[in-house]
Amino acid sequence: MWSVDKKHGQGTYWRCEMKKLRREYTGDWFEDKKHGRGTFFYKNNDRYDGYWVNGMPQGEGRMIYANENIYEGQWHEAKRNGYGVLTKRNGDHFEGHWVNDLREG
Repeated sequence: MWSVDKKHGQGTYWRCEMKKLRREYTGDWFEDKKHGRGTFFYKNNDRYDGYWVNGMPQGEGRMIYANENIYEGQWHEAKRNGYGVLTKRNGDHFEGHWVNDLREG
């Protein structure tokens, strides 16, 4: 949806790359920014599903990395921050607190 020439409401944003359409984001928009719940599909095949504030991951969310590692937990300004669980493809996992995208402890 659009409001005053800005993405607003729910919708999917498609990007044209090398003459092919690639879905980049599906979810909520507010005044042309990702805001609310949504899924972002990165070019490197990472995928973030969770909450957004002013165009950045914020709050509860899950990142599925292209290497099949998965982080589920808190985000602040697009960085892992707060409580979260990182489960690696090989089964290793870290459960605890994160600060500025780094494990603490």
